[in-house]
Amino acid sequence: MYISVSHGARWCIALALISATSLPLQALGAPPGGNPAALQQLREQVRLQVPAHAPDRLLVRFRRGADARAIERAHRRAGGLGLESIGRSGTHLVRVPPGRVAEFLARYQADPDVLYAQTDEYRVITYVPDEGNDPGPAAGGLVLGREYFAEQWGLDNTGQQHSTATGAQVTGTAGADIDAPEAWDITTGLPSVKIAVLDTGIDCSSVEHVGKCVEELSFVSAWSDYGSDPGDYVGHGTHVAGIAAVHTDNGIGVAGVGWDSSLGNLKTCFAYQIDLLPPLGIYQTVGVCPLSASVAAIAHAADNGYHVVNMSYATDELDGNGDPDGSPAQPNAETDALAYAWSQGLVLVASAGNNNSTARVYPAANTEVIAVAATNRYDDRAAFSSFSVPGDHWVSLLAPGEGILSTFRVTDCVFVADLLGYPFDPLTEGCLTWQSGTSMASP
Repeated sequence: MYISVSHGARWCIALALISATSLPLQALGAPPGGNPAALQQLREQVRLQVPAHAPDRLLVRFRRGADARAIERAHRRAGGLGLESIGRSGTHLVRVPPGRVAEFLARYQADPDVLYAQTDEYRVITYVPDEGNDPGPAAGGLVLGREYFAEQWGLDNTGQQHSTATGAQVTGTAGADIDAPEAWDITTGLPSVKIAVLDTGIDCSSVEHVGKCVEELSFVSAWSDYGSDPGDYVGHGTHVAGIAAVHTDNGIGVAGVGWDSSLGNLKTCFAYQIDLLPPLGIYQTVGVCPLSASVAAIAHAADNGYHVVNMSYATDELDGNGDPDGSPAQPNAETDALAYAWSQGLVLVASAGNNNSTARVYPAANTEVIAVAATNRYDDRAAFSSFSVPGDHWVSLLAPGEGILSTFRVTDCVFVADLLGYPFDPLTEGCLTWQSGTSMASP
């Protein structure tokens, strides 16, 4: 399972509807200001409330040479219902009776015509939301309509003073950045370059993203009441997309790395509400990403002219069959989809995970993927970031990923502005927030 949380955990109590502390689910240590006890409580609630996998679906790949009749016979022997083949990945989505996944998984795995079968694992995207209020006219860590390039230390760090989500003013180390201005002297990207953002969706209608999304598709329509809507109900995907290619040099909000490039909103994760304290109506929103959605989105990107795929999600301690006591496993269906996309010439990028460990995570650790860990404003590895060691160099590179300012869902800024009586025009002002994680380093 991949784990993450939204920035805006909302306290559903009158007069307290601004923002609860957002906590990481994967980081072994709490972020600055985090409450370890609350973190543990949240992790436990995720384990109790988020299923390890889809209750009625499997992913099956048949052996080379198995024709349509052989596949039909295999379904009859196992008792499942073949739904569809996912793109050109070679993986088939199979429906089984609800609650009997383990039984039917064993049947397919034992079939001589089956190369492999696995659960449709539920993963959740990875980031470590920063908490606190913006020192300007904002609340809940949301920034309303302010031009903030000087705050983007990850793009251009001269050691300048900049803000954090807690309101502190800090300085970094000059040169601890990606030298974005120097890169922009060479290119700012091209509209013909298409970046597929596999995530919770993108707020493509916002002033910072309008016209950037060349395609909006949802691959999670079967898992959520709002699944067919490619919009972002978590905020993570909008933040990631802003880092990659938001409108830039327009006097609004933040700058994107390849700002003239185009975005593909390929929604692979749906919003899932975790009840932290049900009697009080306190909840946390997490983004749940079915493995089959990731496979389908990767295959779609490979077949539809995309050049780059960003995957800001990573496995945690659940194994390939959704067993929390097992060791992390590489999902075969996703591996095959990535190999196909690589063969089509796509650049594949993924976050390395927020585990503060050397354990491999996937899809980042696939050989075709650029695995990105996170640094802080001092050019040190971020405390939460996964990393690799000599003899197991699965992490490809590190990039700024701590306290990163980028775009967020406009509806959140509208809500906060209305609550505080702050004038905010969503047609002319950007909505921004800070987040931390290898999710932010990847794009």
